[in-house]
Amino acid sequence: MIIKNELVRKGLVLVIILLFTGTFAIPSLGGAGVEKNSNPPMSGGNTLFVGGSGPGNYTKIQDAIDNASEGDTIFVYTGTYFENILLWKSVNLIGENRKNTIIFPRNVELNENSTIYISVDNCSINGFTINNNNFETDVIGIFIHSSGNMIFDNSILRFKYGVYLKDENFEHVFTGNNISRNEISNCTSGIYLRANAEYNTINRNYIIDNLEGIIIYYCENNTIQNNFVHSNTVYGIYININSDGNIVSRNICSENRYGIRFKAVSYNEIFLNRLEKNELGLYSCCGSHHNILYFNSLIDNEKNASDGFYNFWDNGIVGNYWEDYNGTDNDGDGIGDTPYPIPDGNNVDRYPLMEPIDNNPPDGPVIDGPPSGKAGDEYCLTVHSTDLDGDDVFYLIDWGDGTTSGWLGPFPQCEPVSVCHKFKRGTYNIRAKVKDIYGFESDWSEPLFIEIPRTRVVYHPFLLRLFELFPILERLLNLLR
Repeated sequence: MIIKNELVRKGLVLVIILLFTGTFAIPSLGGAGVEKNSNPPMSGGNTLFVGGSGPGNYTKIQDAIDNASEGDTIFVYTGTYFENILLWKSVNLIGENRKNTIIFPRNVELNENSTIYISVDNCSINGFTINNNNFETDVIGIFIHSSGNMIFDNSILRFKYGVYLKDENFEHVFTGNNISRNEISNCTSGIYLRANAEYNTINRNYIIDNLEGIIIYYCENNTIQNNFVHSNTVYGIYININSDGNIVSRNICSENRYGIRFKAVSYNEIFLNRLEKNELGLYSCCGSHHNILYFNSLIDNEKNASDGFYNFWDNGIVGNYWEDYNGTDNDGDGIGDTPYPIPDGNNVDRYPLMEPIDNNPPDGPVIDGPPSGKAGDEYCLTVHSTDLDGDDVFYLIDWGDGTTSGWLGPFPQCEPVSVCHKFKRGTYNIRAKVKDIYGFESDWSEPLFIEIPRTRVVYHPFLLRLFELFPILERLLNLLR
């Protein structure tokens, strides 16, 4: 009797499934069975694909560019590409995965000695590692010879210039380029703007372990802000000859020989920077005048400043924080009662700050993910946090199984970040914490509870599509098991 009832139950389930598939499935499964790494749908304009397994995909990035039209997108799948690339059309060049979509230079002498040369306005490049393992000292990572380009979310390593923008003949003025959220290391110069570059932005880059960090030379009215410039052998940020009217703000310059140096320049505004553990924090030389420096924090430098020329070390209301200032604040307004003398000249900071600029730790992170997953498969969650100071942040995930992610980042604050992990069968409490680029940490987040049951059956893509349309079908099939 028991066997008979079981057969009846399974028979009813099969009938229901057949009714669903016969009525709905066939007209709605045009995309079933798409193989892995085929081309994802892209919105806006035409998209050309490089690598991957889609029909008609290109094998070389340059071939896709040559066959693209203005405004098209070139999507490059994960892989290693040995090319020198000329962007001679206004296109968007997107890597599938920054860590694993890698470009190595090849035949650079045909491409202005650069791995990627941009000769036209309004291009974008993001999501690549651009790497020069041959250590050829004259090779350039990205060479910009145009305006309105966006270079963001790339890793650039081991070049003479990581990103280079120049017009030495003074025939053009290059404007509106945005170089943001890149990690540039082991180069002679991380980012170098040379001659006739105006109104460009260098923002939220990580410039680490180069000979020189960020240099601008004969360039006016640019903005250098929110960069982390660390452990560069000579200069962190160098504002060089005839580079006037630039804004240098909210950068962290640490463990360089010179934190910020400005030479033979005028009317630059340098404020809200943190100069820490450099040999010399702020250095004015060689005829610099009428530059204004305020709200900077100078901490634990071997020498905080040097200026033998005519510059302003406060804005008429507030000055800078000097760790070695030994004056008093009898009226409690947060400003020292006596000026701070700037070494090597006659300048003073008339309104030295008694405390460094406040920094707030990030808010505790919010984590979100499904309540369950498959044993052995990647389980992915998203995490995000807000930093009141607008600083970039790092995340640490405690997976609840005795392992952690390690500190991941940096990422822009508020931007959701996806993090994945493989679990064995069991129940886990996941939590996260966040820290900003100054090292200020949040508390642990509220835990996310997840359950990893036994591995589920791997279904045919036809059935997977049905489950997306009709979730009840998967539950009905489970009754048959």
